Amino acid sequence: WLAQILDRTNRGIREDLTSLSRILTIFTHLEEDEPELVESQSRATRKYLNRRDQLHGFESRILSYLEHHSFQLKTSDHRTALTQLRTDLDEIFEDPMEATILRYFDIRKWLDRKLGA
Repeated sequence: WLAQILDRTNRGIREDLTSLSRILTIFTHLEEDEPELVESQSRATRKYLNRRDQLHGFESRILSYLEHHSFQLKTSDHRTALTQLRTDLDEIFEDPMEATILRYFDIRKWLDRKLGA
């Protein structure tokens, strides 16, 4: 499903769904324990998103986390990074415009599962 959306980029697919599809694809690589793909896809996604007029706060923060911590998936620093990401996103999602993404993917639930909360 994600691949179909990405294959149709610039062909009538809403921009928010395209950007979310890119981010969800990265999370798929993260869950599959493929840090090299996480890192490269994160950079490619950032490049794609930077071409838009506006980079949303949640996009920027998630990509920052993915670019800098995908190689630490098995370290103790990773838990600290996840906790900080959760805190940052809670603050970002106080903005109703930013919080609309939660209708499609509630990353906070994913973070809670990763943190064992």
